[in-house]
Amino acid sequence: MGPDTRFAQRWYVTGVQLEREEHTVLSLAAVLSLLVVLYLIVPVGAGILLGAFLAFMAQPSFERLCVRVGARAAAALTVVGAALGLAALFGGLGWILVVRGTVLAQRVVDESKPGGHVDRALQTLDIHDVRARANEAAARLFR
Repeated sequence: MGPDTRFAQRWYVTGVQLEREEHTVLSLAAVLSLLVVLYLIVPVGAGILLGAFLAFMAQPSFERLCVRVGARAAAALTVVGAALGLAALFGGLGWILVVRGTVLAQRVVDESKPGGHVDRALQTLDIHDVRARANEAAARLFR
């Protein structure tokens, strides 16, 4: 055997080795493609999931309305009822967050006034410039 055949034998790949490597690469490509698809679906999938959940919840009401007013009117009433329910839910949630947020913001302002927790903490750190800037910013925010 000459030097050329030893080099060729060192880089010779059997069919079993090639099949194993192809299987590994294809498995990694499949996992990567699954992750990409999941990344793309998440924003849309959440809406679809919530819509399906709402549809299952509204099904009994729709069936009762179908008997009384017909399928078209029952569908319209179910959609209007679901829309009003969601609007009330998000409106109530927004109202609660705004009311509680303003209370919390006022509390932060009160605590940053002279004698409050923030003022005492800044005094212990002996940072007069920061305390003055914080008081000025709080006064500008809530005039």
